[in-house]
Amino acid sequence: MSLPVIIKKGDKLYVNPAKRFIKPYWLTTTPETVALAANAVSGPIPFVIDESMGHMEIYYLVAQATGPFTFRIKDEGRNYYWSNREVHVDTVIGVAQRPFILPETYFLNASAGTRQLTIEMTDISGAPNNVRIALVGRRFTYKEAPQEVWQKFEDFYTTKERSNLFFLTTELPIAALAPGVANLQNFDFWMTSDCFFEAIKFTYATVPAGALLDIRMWEFGSGRSFLPANTRTDINNMFGSAQFPSIPPESYFFDRDYRVSGDIVNTGMVNCNVFLTITGRRVKYPEEVVR
Repeated sequence: MSLPVIIKKGDKLYVNPAKRFIKPYWLTTTPETVALAANAVSGPIPFVIDESMGHMEIYYLVAQATGPFTFRIKDEGRNYYWSNREVHVDTVIGVAQRPFILPETYFLNASAGTRQLTIEMTDISGAPNNVRIALVGRRFTYKEAPQEVWQKFEDFYTTKERSNLFFLTTELPIAALAPGVANLQNFDFWMTSDCFFEAIKFTYATVPAGALLDIRMWEFGSGRSFLPANTRTDINNMFGSAQFPSIPPESYFFDRDYRVSGDIVNTGMVNCNVFLTITGRRVKYPEEVVR
Protein backbone atom coordinates (compact mmCIF):
# COMPACT_ATOMS: atom_id res chain seq x y z
CA MET A 1 0.00 0.00 0.00
CA SER A 2 1.38 3.37 -1.01
CA LEU A 3 2.26 5.78 1.79
CA PRO A 4 0.15 8.95 1.95
CA VAL A 5 1.84 12.14 0.82
CA ILE A 6 -0.02 14.31 3.33
CA ILE A 7 -0.24 13.40 7.02
CA LYS A 8 -1.82 15.14 9.97
CA LYS A 9 -0.05 16.02 13.20
CA GLY A 10 -2.29 17.67 15.71
CA ASP A 11 -4.32 20.26 13.83
CA LYS A 12 -1.75 20.76 11.04
CA LEU A 13 -1.05 19.00 7.74
CA TYR A 14 2.48 18.07 6.66
CA VAL A 15 4.23 16.36 3.78
CA ASN A 16 5.01 12.83 4.99
CA PRO A 17 8.80 12.80 5.59
CA ALA A 18 9.00 9.03 4.89
CA LYS A 19 7.61 9.49 1.36
CA ARG A 20 10.94 10.83 0.09
CA PHE A 21 12.69 7.59 1.00
CA ILE A 22 10.34 4.99 -0.53
CA LYS A 23 10.50 4.42 -4.31
CA PRO A 24 8.92 1.98 -6.77
CA TYR A 25 11.41 -0.64 -7.96
CA TRP A 26 11.61 -3.42 -10.57
CA LEU A 27 14.09 -6.13 -9.56
CA THR A 28 15.26 -8.14 -12.58
CA THR A 29 17.38 -11.25 -12.88
CA THR A 30 21.08 -11.23 -13.71
CA PRO A 31 21.21 -11.61 -16.69
CA GLU A 32 17.98 -9.77 -17.42
CA THR A 33 17.05 -12.21 -20.21
CA VAL A 34 17.26 -15.95 -19.49
CA ALA A 35 17.60 -18.04 -22.65
CA LEU A 36 16.13 -21.49 -22.00
CA ALA A 37 16.76 -24.26 -24.48
CA ALA A 38 13.80 -26.49 -25.35
CA ASN A 39 12.75 -28.51 -22.26
CA ALA A 40 15.87 -27.31 -20.41
CA VAL A 41 16.36 -26.35 -16.76
CA SER A 42 18.08 -23.03 -16.13
CA GLY A 43 19.90 -23.65 -12.89
CA PRO A 44 19.81 -20.88 -10.21
CA ILE A 45 19.50 -17.35 -11.65
CA PRO A 46 19.99 -14.51 -9.13
CA PHE A 47 17.95 -11.47 -8.13
CA VAL A 48 20.27 -9.28 -6.04
CA ILE A 49 19.28 -6.60 -3.50
CA ASP A 50 22.24 -4.33 -2.82
CA GLU A 51 22.39 -3.25 0.83
CA SER A 52 23.62 0.23 -0.18
CA MET A 53 20.15 1.18 -1.43
CA GLY A 54 18.02 -0.44 1.26
CA HIS A 55 15.24 -2.93 1.89
CA MET A 56 12.71 -4.11 -0.68
CA GLU A 57 9.08 -5.16 -0.32
CA ILE A 58 7.79 -7.26 -3.25
CA TYR A 59 4.15 -6.82 -4.30
CA TYR A 60 3.90 -8.84 -7.52
CA LEU A 61 5.78 -10.66 -10.28
CA VAL A 62 5.62 -9.85 -13.99
CA ALA A 63 7.18 -11.62 -16.96
CA GLN A 64 7.42 -11.77 -20.72
CA ALA A 65 8.41 -15.05 -22.36
CA THR A 66 8.27 -16.70 -25.76
CA GLY A 67 6.72 -19.85 -24.26
CA PRO A 68 5.41 -21.37 -21.02
CA PHE A 69 7.72 -22.43 -18.22
CA THR A 70 7.65 -23.55 -14.61
CA PHE A 71 9.79 -22.04 -11.86
CA ARG A 72 10.73 -22.03 -8.19
CA ILE A 73 12.15 -19.10 -6.20
CA LYS A 74 14.42 -19.40 -3.17
CA ASP A 75 15.52 -16.80 -0.63
CA GLU A 76 19.17 -17.80 -0.29
CA GLY A 77 19.76 -15.84 2.91
CA ARG A 78 16.96 -17.58 4.78
CA ASN A 79 17.05 -20.89 2.87
CA TYR A 80 13.34 -20.36 2.22
CA TYR A 81 11.54 -21.65 -0.89
CA TRP A 82 8.49 -19.76 -2.12
CA SER A 83 6.77 -23.02 -3.19
CA ASN A 84 6.81 -26.73 -2.41
CA ARG A 85 7.96 -27.43 -6.00
CA GLU A 86 7.98 -25.63 -9.36
CA VAL A 87 4.78 -23.79 -10.34
CA HIS A 88 3.49 -22.76 -13.78
CA VAL A 89 4.17 -19.16 -14.79
CA ASP A 90 0.53 -18.56 -15.74
CA THR A 91 -0.69 -19.42 -12.24
CA VAL A 92 1.24 -16.72 -10.33
CA ILE A 93 2.82 -14.26 -12.77
CA GLY A 94 0.93 -11.61 -14.71
CA VAL A 95 1.91 -8.62 -16.81
CA ALA A 96 2.25 -4.95 -15.89
CA GLN A 97 -1.26 -4.22 -17.15
CA ARG A 98 -2.82 -7.13 -15.19
CA PRO A 99 -0.39 -8.12 -12.43
CA PHE A 100 -0.95 -11.00 -10.01
CA ILE A 101 -1.09 -9.09 -6.71
CA LEU A 102 0.56 -11.17 -4.00
CA PRO A 103 -1.78 -11.72 -1.03
CA GLU A 104 1.25 -11.41 1.22
CA THR A 105 4.10 -9.08 0.26
CA TYR A 106 7.61 -10.47 0.59
CA PHE A 107 10.07 -8.31 2.55
CA LEU A 108 13.81 -8.44 1.99
CA ASN A 109 15.66 -6.86 4.90
CA ALA A 110 19.00 -5.60 3.63
CA SER A 111 20.21 -4.03 6.87
CA ALA A 112 22.57 -6.96 7.53
CA GLY A 113 24.00 -7.06 3.99
CA THR A 114 23.17 -7.82 0.39
CA ARG A 115 20.19 -10.15 -0.07
CA GLN A 116 19.76 -12.61 -2.93
CA LEU A 117 16.85 -14.56 -4.31
CA THR A 118 17.38 -17.20 -6.97
CA ILE A 119 14.98 -18.61 -9.52
CA GLU A 120 15.20 -21.93 -11.34
CA MET A 121 13.13 -22.30 -14.50
CA THR A 122 12.15 -25.24 -16.69
CA ASP A 123 10.96 -24.79 -20.24
CA ILE A 124 7.75 -26.70 -21.04
CA SER A 125 7.17 -25.24 -24.51
CA GLY A 126 9.45 -27.68 -26.33
CA ALA A 127 11.17 -24.79 -28.10
CA PRO A 128 13.82 -22.14 -27.28
CA ASN A 129 12.33 -19.80 -24.68
CA ASN A 130 13.55 -16.31 -23.76
CA VAL A 131 12.28 -15.25 -20.34
CA ARG A 132 12.37 -11.73 -18.85
CA ILE A 133 11.01 -11.61 -15.32
CA ALA A 134 10.83 -8.86 -12.70
CA LEU A 135 9.80 -8.67 -9.06
CA VAL A 136 7.90 -5.41 -8.58
CA GLY A 137 7.72 -3.56 -5.31
CA ARG A 138 9.20 -0.67 -3.40
CA ARG A 139 12.66 0.12 -2.09
CA PHE A 140 13.37 1.78 1.25
CA THR A 141 16.41 4.05 1.00
CA TYR A 142 16.59 4.04 4.77
CA LYS A 143 20.30 4.84 5.03
CA GLU A 144 19.62 8.25 3.52
CA ALA A 145 16.69 8.93 5.88
CA PRO A 146 16.77 10.92 9.12
CA GLN A 147 16.99 8.87 12.31
CA GLU A 148 13.28 9.34 13.09
CA VAL A 149 12.19 8.00 9.68
CA TRP A 150 14.77 5.20 9.70
CA GLN A 151 13.59 4.01 13.12
CA LYS A 152 9.95 3.94 12.00
CA PHE A 153 10.93 1.74 9.06
CA GLU A 154 12.79 -0.64 11.33
CA ASP A 155 10.00 -0.85 13.90
CA PHE A 156 7.31 -1.45 11.27
CA TYR A 157 9.11 -4.27 9.46
CA THR A 158 10.58 -6.24 12.36
CA THR A 159 7.58 -8.60 12.29
CA LYS A 160 7.33 -8.99 8.50
CA GLU A 161 9.15 -12.31 8.39
CA ARG A 162 6.75 -14.11 10.73
CA SER A 163 4.33 -14.70 7.85
CA ASN A 164 5.56 -15.42 4.35
CA LEU A 165 4.23 -15.63 0.84
CA PHE A 166 3.84 -19.20 -0.39
CA PHE A 167 2.74 -20.93 -3.60
CA LEU A 168 1.26 -24.32 -2.72
CA THR A 169 0.96 -26.71 -5.64
CA THR A 170 -0.02 -30.37 -5.80
CA GLU A 171 2.35 -32.86 -4.22
CA LEU A 172 2.78 -34.67 -7.55
CA PRO A 173 2.37 -33.42 -11.12
CA ILE A 174 -0.94 -33.99 -12.90
CA ALA A 175 0.56 -35.24 -16.16
CA ALA A 176 -0.80 -36.79 -19.35
CA LEU A 177 -4.39 -36.59 -18.13
CA ALA A 178 -6.39 -38.58 -20.67
CA PRO A 179 -10.04 -37.80 -21.54
CA GLY A 180 -12.87 -39.46 -19.63
CA VAL A 181 -13.93 -40.19 -16.05
CA ALA A 182 -12.20 -43.57 -16.20
CA ASN A 183 -8.87 -41.72 -16.50
CA LEU A 184 -9.37 -39.21 -13.66
CA GLN A 185 -6.34 -38.35 -11.55
CA ASN A 186 -6.25 -37.73 -7.80
CA PHE A 187 -4.15 -34.97 -6.26
CA ASP A 188 -3.22 -33.57 -2.85
CA PHE A 189 -2.35 -30.12 -1.52
CA TRP A 190 -0.31 -30.88 1.61
CA MET A 191 1.00 -28.35 4.11
CA THR A 192 3.99 -29.33 6.22
CA SER A 193 3.98 -29.66 10.00
CA ASP A 194 6.15 -26.60 10.71
CA CYS A 195 3.56 -23.90 9.97
CA PHE A 196 -0.02 -22.94 9.23
CA PHE A 197 -1.20 -21.81 5.79
CA GLU A 198 -3.91 -19.38 4.75
CA ALA A 199 -5.10 -20.09 1.19
CA ILE A 200 -6.26 -16.93 -0.60
CA LYS A 201 -6.01 -17.28 -4.41
CA PHE A 202 -6.74 -20.34 -6.60
CA THR A 203 -5.22 -20.53 -10.10
CA TYR A 204 -4.47 -23.10 -12.78
CA ALA A 205 -2.90 -23.59 -16.21
CA THR A 206 -2.84 -26.43 -18.73
CA VAL A 207 -0.57 -27.65 -21.52
CA PRO A 208 -1.91 -27.44 -24.12
CA ALA A 209 -3.75 -24.30 -23.06
CA GLY A 210 -7.52 -24.27 -22.89
CA ALA A 211 -8.08 -27.87 -21.80
CA LEU A 212 -11.59 -28.74 -20.61
CA LEU A 213 -11.64 -30.00 -17.02
CA ASP A 214 -13.99 -30.87 -14.17
CA ILE A 215 -12.73 -30.83 -10.58
CA ARG A 216 -13.73 -31.53 -6.99
CA MET A 217 -11.87 -31.19 -3.67
CA TRP A 218 -12.38 -32.35 -0.09
CA GLU A 219 -10.65 -32.28 3.28
CA PHE A 220 -8.55 -35.41 3.59
CA GLY A 221 -9.10 -35.90 7.31
CA SER A 222 -12.83 -35.17 7.66
CA GLY A 223 -13.92 -35.98 4.11
CA ARG A 224 -15.86 -32.70 4.06
CA SER A 225 -16.30 -31.62 0.44
CA PHE A 226 -15.97 -28.18 -1.12
CA LEU A 227 -19.01 -29.10 -3.30
CA PRO A 228 -22.24 -31.06 -2.86
CA ALA A 229 -21.57 -34.78 -2.42
CA ASN A 230 -20.50 -36.74 -5.50
CA THR A 231 -20.41 -33.71 -7.78
CA ARG A 232 -17.70 -31.92 -9.74
CA THR A 233 -17.67 -28.48 -11.30
CA ASP A 234 -15.97 -26.88 -14.29
CA ILE A 235 -12.49 -25.89 -13.20
CA ASN A 236 -13.17 -22.28 -14.25
CA ASN A 237 -15.79 -22.09 -11.51
CA MET A 238 -13.15 -22.78 -8.84
CA PHE A 239 -9.75 -21.77 -10.26
CA GLY A 240 -8.68 -18.75 -12.30
CA SER A 241 -5.44 -17.57 -13.89
CA ALA A 242 -2.66 -15.29 -12.68
CA GLN A 243 -4.20 -12.34 -14.51
CA PHE A 244 -7.74 -13.25 -13.40
CA PRO A 245 -7.39 -15.28 -10.18
CA SER A 246 -10.22 -16.93 -8.27
CA ILE A 247 -10.49 -15.36 -4.80
CA PRO A 248 -13.02 -17.10 -2.55
CA PRO A 249 -15.06 -14.84 -0.24
CA GLU A 250 -13.41 -16.54 2.74
CA SER A 251 -9.79 -17.62 2.89
CA TYR A 252 -9.17 -21.30 3.65
CA PHE A 253 -7.09 -22.31 6.68
CA PHE A 254 -4.65 -25.23 6.56
CA ASP A 255 -3.56 -26.43 9.98
CA ARG A 256 -0.13 -27.97 10.45
CA ASP A 257 0.40 -31.22 8.56
CA TYR A 258 -2.91 -30.70 6.78
CA ARG A 259 -4.10 -32.09 3.47
CA VAL A 260 -6.77 -31.16 0.93
CA SER A 261 -7.39 -33.86 -1.67
CA GLY A 262 -9.24 -33.88 -4.95
CA ASP A 263 -9.66 -35.44 -8.35
CA ILE A 264 -9.78 -33.99 -11.83
CA VAL A 265 -11.38 -35.21 -15.06
CA ASN A 266 -10.44 -34.27 -18.61
CA THR A 267 -13.72 -33.58 -20.46
CA GLY A 268 -11.98 -32.64 -23.70
CA MET A 269 -10.57 -34.71 -26.53
CA VAL A 270 -6.77 -34.63 -26.03
CA ASN A 271 -4.35 -35.47 -23.23
CA CYS A 272 -3.14 -32.55 -21.13
CA ASN A 273 -0.89 -31.60 -18.23
CA VAL A 274 -2.56 -29.64 -15.43
CA PHE A 275 -0.93 -27.18 -13.02
CA LEU A 276 -2.86 -26.15 -9.90
CA THR A 277 -1.61 -23.48 -7.48
CA ILE A 278 -3.01 -22.07 -4.25
CA THR A 279 -1.35 -18.82 -3.23
CA GLY A 280 -1.41 -17.60 0.34
CA ARG A 281 0.76 -17.14 3.37
CA ARG A 282 2.62 -19.51 5.65
CA VAL A 283 2.40 -18.41 9.26
CA LYS A 284 4.76 -19.41 12.04
CA TYR A 285 4.17 -18.65 15.69
CA PRO A 286 6.26 -19.20 18.82
CA GLU A 287 5.73 -22.65 20.27
CA GLU A 288 4.10 -21.21 23.37
CA VAL A 289 1.15 -19.91 21.40
CA VAL A 290 -1.84 -22.19 22.07
CA ARG A 291 -3.37 -23.64 18.92
